[in-house]
Amino acid sequence: MPERELDNLMLRYLDGIVTPDEVDAMNQQLQQETEAQDRFIELTLRYALLHDALQGMDSRQEPVNREPTFTPTLRSRFSRGRSVWYAMAASLMLVAGIATYVLVSNPSTGFNPRASHGIALLTNATGAVFADGSRQPEIGAELDAGTLSLLSGSAQVMFSTGAVVDLRGPCTFAMTEPNRGHLFSGTLEVYVPDTAHGFTITAPHNVRVIDLGTRFIMQVDSDGVSDVRVLKGTVMVEVDRPDSEKRYALLTADQRVRVDPALSVAETLRIIERPPLGQAIDQAGLRIDFQLDAENCSAPDRFTAMGMPTEKLDKIDLPWTQSLVSPLSASGQITVSVDTDDDSALDFRRRTDSTDPLLGRLLEDQIKNQNGGLVMTLSNLSAGTYRMVSWHHDCDLGAAGNVFEVHVSDALGAQRLVLVDQIVSTGPSAAAPTVADFDIVADGEHPVTIIYSPTSEDRETPCNGLTLTRLDEPRVSSAQQP
Repeated sequence: MPERELDNLMLRYLDGIVTPDEVDAMNQQLQQETEAQDRFIELTLRYALLHDALQGMDSRQEPVNREPTFTPTLRSRFSRGRSVWYAMAASLMLVAGIATYVLVSNPSTGFNPRASHGIALLTNATGAVFADGSRQPEIGAELDAGTLSLLSGSAQVMFSTGAVVDLRGPCTFAMTEPNRGHLFSGTLEVYVPDTAHGFTITAPHNVRVIDLGTRFIMQVDSDGVSDVRVLKGTVMVEVDRPDSEKRYALLTADQRVRVDPALSVAETLRIIERPPLGQAIDQAGLRIDFQLDAENCSAPDRFTAMGMPTEKLDKIDLPWTQSLVSPLSASGQITVSVDTDDDSALDFRRRTDSTDPLLGRLLEDQIKNQNGGLVMTLSNLSAGTYRMVSWHHDCDLGAAGNVFEVHVSDALGAQRLVLVDQIVSTGPSAAAPTVADFDIVADGEHPVTIIYSPTSEDRETPCNGLTLTRLDEPRVSSAQQP
């Protein structure tokens, strides 16, 4: 959809005059394009600012309170299945005509980017239970500076600058300024559009995390240890210890840092380096090669074939489940289930031969959903933290591959986003096959689910195989568990 047409559609939504078909079209665009999401946030904020300005004017035209009948949802970029709606638009008092003229003709308002009665909005809550004495806001409520103590479930807050913070219970978080918050304990995920550049989260022991765009995850455990992982963009982490000069770390996508005040000055701020991929494969307690049969398994002494009974499994035959021997389970066996996230079949493809020195024949074949995502469930895992590595390569394609992201439901939370903008690698040489490399946390009782969700127009999602390795890092305290 052309940019001008999308802008007009968003403005019609904010004016409350959209049709259901128009909302569907806008939803589709918002789910597929990060730029469209940023634009929607920007327009919503400008409407709020215009509303503030118009309240102080002696307008000849009587304001009309228009509430949109239909609400757009943002799912793919924030959390799969989670409805993210900007309730700010539903409560605005707008002057039709003047609003459209100002926003389209003069997008730079010059107003102070701050809500008139609060610094944030509660934009979503799923199973949210707040502590006694803590505020109990409703979705769409304006939030003043103050603390949210979330015992369980999840809640989402959008600051007046456009920064979006997802809280995962248990979590205690304070909104301190229009572009600033403080994490006392728990886990949160932050998305920062251009309008909120410099959004800052502070933490115990003089820790500051300054987002330079666009997404990161942060944890603070019961000992006050902070853990920051960048999903996309750049983040500056600062630590101000009274016994030394400030320490800094500049993180980019897929980097993590731990801040532990109990360590020496030199080790206070430590970037966590991941072991080389070859070492992870060697040390893995589970290695799976998705194959049609065990005879074609990649290096049988290294990988176990999870053999499909046929080249296509219809939805009624899914999930495809096998129990595999592994030391990562107290019972000695891990149950692995593969499914699709829609009504599509699960397909197997045999591709061109590959002679990769590290992976052998792993990259030759793949399972895939031709129309959507893949869902993998691991059951009977012993309690602990694991490094999961999966490969996503198609030997037969010469052009750039599809784009996908990864969500995990585990002991740290439901459908948490762990990787974005992963591009399926292609070609017979496989010089740099795409690797999805992330951590999962098992509680020893419940299964762990991984969803590979496509975000490009071509929605095929392939997977060649995976490994699972037990880790000592990151440390997870009981306070972080839901």
